[in-house]
Amino acid sequence: MCGIAGIFGFDGNPDALADRLAVMNRAMVHRGPDEEGTHVDAALNAGLAVRRLTIVDPENGSQPLYNEDRSVAVVCNGEIYNHRALRRELEEKGHRFRGHSDCEVLAHLYEEEGEGFLGRLNGMYALALLDIERGRLLLARDPLGMKHLYWARTPGGLVFASEVRSLFAAGLVTPRADWKNLGAYFSIGWVQSPATAYEGIQRLPAGGFLVADGPDSVREARHWVPRFVAAEPGRTLEDYAEELKGLLVSAVASHLDADFPAGIYLSGGWDSSLLALYASRQQSQPLRSYS
Repeated sequence: MCGIAGIFGFDGNPDALADRLAVMNRAMVHRGPDEEGTHVDAALNAGLAVRRLTIVDPENGSQPLYNEDRSVAVVCNGEIYNHRALRRELEEKGHRFRGHSDCEVLAHLYEEEGEGFLGRLNGMYALALLDIERGRLLLARDPLGMKHLYWARTPGGLVFASEVRSLFAAGLVTPRADWKNLGAYFSIGWVQSPATAYEGIQRLPAGGFLVADGPDSVREARHWVPRFVAAEPGRTLEDYAEELKGLLVSAVASHLDADFPAGIYLSGGWDSSLLALYASRQQSQPLRSYS
């Protein structure tokens, strides 16, 4: 788990912006105890911040990450599971990487495909990308919303973070309860996206992205929606069961891609037991588990 944050269109000088980013990082140090990083662009009055928990490429994967000419900067909380295939494709097109971090492909893939790069990603993530040449901020969240991302428009700029407490730490958002949304929480058990329990703060929806070309020019859209297809004639239940097994094996293999030993939490149910089975079959060493 990592934590990301940032401010776009900040109403202040670069030093003050850097101070705000540092405070936002300190508010989420528990999410990334290994490293912290920031990027400040004085021309755009924009900055990115990140607290990193190192899993892939601890030596060269420090964030923010950039493309070759540093015209694109990105921070990411999560993991891109198909990064190796994307990296090979990008290297064939002439892109050069500084390390083997999964998140480094994001800056290069955006440079190649623009907003459409989100449709190429297989992973769980919340990311923030600064397109310095276009003066643009892009925020995105994975299809199923496994990683959270909160944002708010304020007189001091558009501010975002992995946790609401980081938004409050920046001093640009006043903590006020949204009683209407709290009522929904007590009625149905949760606050539906994009609303939150706080006034003025929104949660980026699962499978959604946001593009800001300026503090007052913000648009939201979806890069993923669930798709349901009809059953194929002639296929049996056993056929589908075998396909599902193959998908699970492939998914577990992709989740084991790390530079540190992997472990698993066992609840004793079917789901975690199956994951442990598939993971142990793909490990050369005994799988460490916790119950």
